[in-house]
Amino acid sequence: MRLLAIHGLAHYATEEEIDKVIDHFLKILMKRPETVEKQYDAMPDAIKGHFTFDENGEAVQLRRPHETKQMIERFFTAKNGH
Repeated sequence: MRLLAIHGLAHYATEEEIDKVIDHFLKILMKRPETVEKQYDAMPDAIKGHFTFDENGEAVQLRRPHETKQMIERFFTAKNGH
């Protein structure tokens, strides 16, 4: 949505105005990896490391589905005190 807004604004704004918007947008994008990394680090270990993405953006499973299911079930069982 924001990219569409910038695209639309480009038809009416001056280059200087667009530069300000793009600079702000880039600052937001640069913060994003930090935020994602912090969120990932805060996740329980049972939720991490089940898949990744290759260089083409394709999902790659790192564990067998049964193993993933067991880890997550054990996590929620322990969390609920059963």
